[in-house]
Amino acid sequence: MQNPSASLVLFYQYSSAAAGKQWSQHQVKLLMTYLASVARHRHLGGRIRVATEGVNATISAVDMPTVSAKETLRHFAQDLKNFDPVVFASTDFKYIDDLPADRHFKELRIIPVQELVFYDIKEGEAPLKPDTTSGGIHLEAKDYHEMLKKDNAVVIDVRNHYESIIGRFDGQEAV
Repeated sequence: MQNPSASLVLFYQYSSAAAGKQWSQHQVKLLMTYLASVARHRHLGGRIRVATEGVNATISAVDMPTVSAKETLRHFAQDLKNFDPVVFASTDFKYIDDLPADRHFKELRIIPVQELVFYDIKEGEAPLKPDTTSGGIHLEAKDYHEMLKKDNAVVIDVRNHYESIIGRFDGQEAV
């Protein structure tokens, strides 16, 4: 194939946010088996972290002779909705298309974890504000940039080392 391109999809999906309860360990095992099967079939690469609380994924595809990377990842999103229509119906899939083929992950790792994002902070050490029961609020890019202009703005990068390495932008400088 001449000049193939790659696509990425990134997403977090908390099971309790959509379904009102966490998955059981049995459901987690079923999902991991399902994801492995789908990934093999669709030639996906990347990393998927699965816990009873949900899924955190960075997945890539590369153009194939009969299907584009872009189409492959949209089919993958539909596969997830087929697995659990309640949980994955509200997933905010972030697609990045038309990347160079070398941005495709060659391997896929599906990792069972105790928590999706490991902060090493116990719940009592970082309680939610009294008027907040579901965490922070989502900001559109324009609103986020306005918040950054405030003198008391604090941004905490909670990506782990792996996410920092792959979450680069063209022209980004390492500090």
